[in-house]
Amino acid sequence: GVAAGVPYAGAVMTAMRTSRPSFILAVTVLTVILTLFGLAISPDGGETWKVIANRTLAIFVIVGAGAFAIYAISARRRSTRQAILFEQVRRRRVQDTNIQLMRSAEARTEFLGQISHELRTPLTSLTTFAHILDQKSDSLSKERIKAHSEVISRSGRRLEVLIDDMFDASG
Repeated sequence: GVAAGVPYAGAVMTAMRTSRPSFILAVTVLTVILTLFGLAISPDGGETWKVIANRTLAIFVIVGAGAFAIYAISARRRSTRQAILFEQVRRRRVQDTNIQLMRSAEARTEFLGQISHELRTPLTSLTTFAHILDQKSDSLSKERIKAHSEVISRSGRRLEVLIDDMFDASG
């Protein structure tokens, strides 16, 4: 019985290569019909109950092969869908991470630009008024020298505050 169903089960399993359950089902039904037809024209002329038992067993083998083939295809499709979903989620995470990195780089660039500007303003005052005092201290009045010294002092304190703020922010 099993031996009689093996060629048909092979046909069903070969049909599995198409990945189309409807085709596998059609091949399974066709092979069952052929097996039943073989029951009617049994060539061995054996006892009827043995022929019926053999053909019934062959039908079970064929139907089992068809069911397995359809199950295998649906399992493969499920796993493929899961793999696709997993890949889509992974790609979204990579894209989100890239966006975060780009925003972080933009924020860093903007921060450095602002810090650079904030530090240069008092530094420019320091260097300019120090240069004036160095070059023209002989021709300046005491009030002008004092005013320039106050600008230098104020700019130095402003730099100290900015640098302290930077250290506080980095901590």
